[in-house]
Amino acid sequence: MKRHVLCVSSLVVFGGCYNSSFVRNDGPVRGGGVTIEVVGQRCDFSPDFTASAESSSVPNRLDLGIRVAIENDGQGTIMVAPENLRLIVGGASTAPASPPQPFELLPGATRKLNLQFEHQGDSGCNASLSLALEKVVLAGARPVALRPVSFVPSSTDS
Repeated sequence: MKRHVLCVSSLVVFGGCYNSSFVRNDGPVRGGGVTIEVVGQRCDFSPDFTASAESSSVPNRLDLGIRVAIENDGQGTIMVAPENLRLIVGGASTAPASPPQPFELLPGATRKLNLQFEHQGDSGCNASLSLALEKVVLAGARPVALRPVSFVPSSTDS
């Protein structure tokens, strides 16, 4: 009961809980002493049933919150730039809304980030999505090469 109240309170304050499981999650991704994993999500799809070329209504909107765990398994401190994360939806790239500031991550440390993405289009929560990780992690001045993490948040569109 306490957990439910906490989640509902967090929904009001932070925009939702990130503890829903995935239909498919191809993570974690490892490279250069770094492990990145998408560990939780909450997804909402708002269809616009009245949209037409002539209307001025708001188009369909995918509202996705994801929790990402970043672990430094290497020997040196890394720099993480969350503003470089990109949600890939049907070939379109979307930056996170209000990403956390860049931060250093010491060897052996893990940090979890809650990220919010908003995408306008026809892809719902049951779409195959990817989180691009290009230039998200720097070891010294060099970006760590990491492949995107692919996932499907839900078996339904909302």
